[in-house]
Amino acid sequence: MPHETWSGAATPTVEPRPPHLLYLMNDFVVQEHVCNLRCSYCLNFENVNLKDGAPWVPMERIDLNTGSYGWQRARQMLARCRELGDAPILRFAGGEIMAVHGSLAFIEEEAEHWDRVQVLTNATFLERDIERLRKIPSLNLCCSVDGHTAELNEMRTPNRTWAQRIINGMLAAIDAGVPVEVYTVLTQHNAPALYEFADWLLGVRRTADVRLFPFPVRGDVGHKQRPTREQYAALARVIEDYDRLSPILPPKGFLLRLYDFCMNEVRRFRCRVPLSFQQTFDDGVVASCSNCWASPLGNLLEDEHTFDQVGRANIHKLFLQDPPRFAFCKTCFTPFDVVNTYLDGLCTLDEMASLNLYSSPAARQRLQMMREAWSDGSAQALWS
Repeated sequence: MPHETWSGAATPTVEPRPPHLLYLMNDFVVQEHVCNLRCSYCLNFENVNLKDGAPWVPMERIDLNTGSYGWQRARQMLARCRELGDAPILRFAGGEIMAVHGSLAFIEEEAEHWDRVQVLTNATFLERDIERLRKIPSLNLCCSVDGHTAELNEMRTPNRTWAQRIINGMLAAIDAGVPVEVYTVLTQHNAPALYEFADWLLGVRRTADVRLFPFPVRGDVGHKQRPTREQYAALARVIEDYDRLSPILPPKGFLLRLYDFCMNEVRRFRCRVPLSFQQTFDDGVVASCSNCWASPLGNLLEDEHTFDQVGRANIHKLFLQDPPRFAFCKTCFTPFDVVNTYLDGLCTLDEMASLNLYSSPAARQRLQMMREAWSDGSAQALWS
């Protein structure tokens, strides 16, 4: 019997993997109109360019209960984000994410796919949910709290019982040993008490990282509520006492830049938030900036090329000008600016890594990569 000859099997065609967008955080927004508070400075009021709808009026009845349509769609959206991009940090936001049914189980499920998971919350549900949340090893909580008394939180809610619930929720998270970032919106109402709040927070017993991030009220409402120059004296005092307060503060470079912004009432330094943070929504929409709900870049569930617009879309060419020229950008400063502080060499990688949210090896590596890529003023997205 003659030997069979093998001519060789056809080499299977392997489709090249599409380039991955490399960024720092996926800022995932779930049902932005669903919230149990009615903060007076909520930017939902100014959400007219990104989507239709009215503030706090849900456009659809969606939950995250396992197996539901909302659960399936949100899972699909985050899977698409992982397929087409890479970020070490996932943040859940709203509205109020904890007010969405099924959110706890969904957060637990998604946490397995990301290096660090942050939950942005008004803290009103934390006394109820903290025992379950604390079991997520990668968890970081971001609590929106405007001061250490119910009165100082009046712009969030005039109801003193609910205002105290905000404070108690934050304290429950700290007491549970969960890392917490405290977002404090500075208005004429609470700015004068910022130093007292920082001093009070320093005295709270904690076993995990706790950091206070003050920033001025933004948007159209800011014209009415923004603190006066004299009221920022409390911020100056925080900076003067930085050495003592540093365990609960962000890097000093962030606070110095914040103070410069508050005194001059205009942003004079560049921003790389549109390249570093991608704000995605559970319905597939990708915003052009996490801080400004302007025209969207597209819908990732409908078009896989939406991420291709990062750094290239006309709206990004406006956002990334140095110095900023877009009207909203010139009046914007947020806690995300701590990353801009690092990118501009005003704090070290070790200072950034002292913040729990940015402390993982993957986050450190991504931060370093971005700083090297944009050190020459470049405003191009990073791709694998």
